[in-house]
Amino acid sequence: MQRPIGVILAIGATLALAGCVASPELQLDGSVEDAEFPEWIGDSSELPSIDLTLLGEEGELTAYASRDDDNDWCVIAVLSPSPEGNGDDWSASASCVPPAVFATNGAIVSVGGGGHSGGAHLLPPGYNKPLGVGWVRVSAQLAVKR
Repeated sequence: MQRPIGVILAIGATLALAGCVASPELQLDGSVEDAEFPEWIGDSSELPSIDLTLLGEEGELTAYASRDDDNDWCVIAVLSPSPEGNGDDWSASASCVPPAVFATNGAIVSVGGGGHSGGAHLLPPGYNKPLGVGWVRVSAQLAVKR
């Protein structure tokens, strides 16, 4: 049986394009690869840390990018301990999304504790959607909520 080559090529092109969208490569300009969590976090085994990359710091908030065991994109926000506290009022939160979701919306996380709060939005390449109220873009890859 003979199949039309145009249909086969169209199906192949569609699959190739779907693969590009579902698996974006993030170029993290000005970031620090092979980053480590601060020592005061202690055992950070609950936080995803495959290919952990420091995105930036904004005040008491530090933002990281990583992958989880399912190869999803993750953003991690860490609030440092307050100077008035005894060192245990830090907090950390992570949010992971599949590559297809990351490609269009990025990954967003909020964190709070010890009387302070914040958020980090890991932006996919070419992201140009408006940011929500209170969010400020601090680099091509990162927006933070102050």
